[in-house]
Amino acid sequence: MRVRNWLSAAAVTAIATTGLAVMAPPASAATRLGGINLSAYCQKTVNPGDASIARLVENHARGWRCIDSMWMGAPFGWATYNVRGMDLDHACRLQYGGGAYKVLEQNHAYGWACYR
Repeated sequence: MRVRNWLSAAAVTAIATTGLAVMAPPASAATRLGGINLSAYCQKTVNPGDASIARLVENHARGWRCIDSMWMGAPFGWATYNVRGMDLDHACRLQYGGGAYKVLEQNHAYGWACYR
């Protein structure tokens, strides 16, 4: 009988201790800074001065690319000559400063935001 009481007390202590750890609030919560300006990121990082733009090439969150173009002159106009991937953590740091990072808030192409 004593062993059973001891095991019950140990189980209650373990559950209570675990419950307290789960219910404790986080030490610090992240702050939402805002959305990511993908076109500004492309213009700053891919041949600054040329017409680099952000373009959704695949219809999902990771489908964004920087399209780098240059003026070829008449009659050709703008010609695309490079397609590059994006580093969205870097884009957040460029836009909001050190310590900023990307978070996919919603699972679609326009669901990205920056946090710190």
